[in-house]
Amino acid sequence: PFAAGVVISYLAKGSLSGATMLSLVFVAARMAYPLFYIADMATARSLCWTVGIVAVFGLYVLPWLS
Repeated sequence: PFAAGVVISYLAKGSLSGATMLSLVFVAARMAYPLFYIADMATARSLCWTVGIVAVFGLYVLPWLS
């Protein structure tokens, strides 16, 4: 879903800076997720997953907001 969101945002002429920010948020959330998993912090892990999926959703709707 992430790669498709990036491609759709690019092809639909979405904001490049917005897409970059959402991509960085997604990558940061995905990098933090296993750390919270190892630390057995379920709530923080769920929050990371939610932030990541919202960032991907943002990539899909970004062209219509730009």
